[in-house]
Amino acid sequence: MFPSFGYALVFCFMISTGFSRSWPDNSKRSLDKTTKRQEKQSFVVNNNCGLGQNERQTLALIKEKVDKIAANFKKESACSTGWVQHGKSCYILIDIPTAEWSAARRNCLKFGGDLAKITSNDQNQFICNLTGNQGYTTWAGVWIGLHRKADTKFYWTDDTLLTGYKKWNAGEPNNPSTEKCSHLFGKSSSARGKWNDLPCKVKGNGAAPVILCQKALK
Repeated sequence: MFPSFGYALVFCFMISTGFSRSWPDNSKRSLDKTTKRQEKQSFVVNNNCGLGQNERQTLALIKEKVDKIAANFKKESACSTGWVQHGKSCYILIDIPTAEWSAARRNCLKFGGDLAKITSNDQNQFICNLTGNQGYTTWAGVWIGLHRKADTKFYWTDDTLLTGYKKWNAGEPNNPSTEKCSHLFGKSSSARGKWNDLPCKVKGNGAAPVILCQKALK
């Protein structure tokens, strides 16, 4: 791959063996001086018989690229085909308008996940972008895993009470007796990326949210 390495080694060998030959000398003193000079010269030559600057730079560049590939490999998604990784979760968006929140959730459970639980602005923005990249989502966006229980409070599908991060649209939530499920507005809505409560079964699929599923990264 790098022929210059071989040339450097051959050149090194030739220089080293060249200095190993001693010329006849009847003087012991001269012989000692020659031997010491050879040893000194041999030491200097050997110090420079390693990789040259260009070769070292090439190896450094290769190492840098290998390290980068390894780092990218670690960053590659560990999610199944069709799912998109964000943080410690995998997501899949099924862009079929679904009139019932419970039907949307059943589909997610079949895939080994559930409707999305949103706990940060970063995650909300990711879901908003993921929804916006789909061609068939309506203004109603996607169902999310937030619903009212008998106490009229909102809970996620894992039964945790909605606390902390919230992204309700202005004036929402409202109508606790009739609007018990939630969705995230789609790209064609002026409230894009914000949450809204609505009936758990909407009339007609034309304006129904699509399905967004989330599951933990294994």
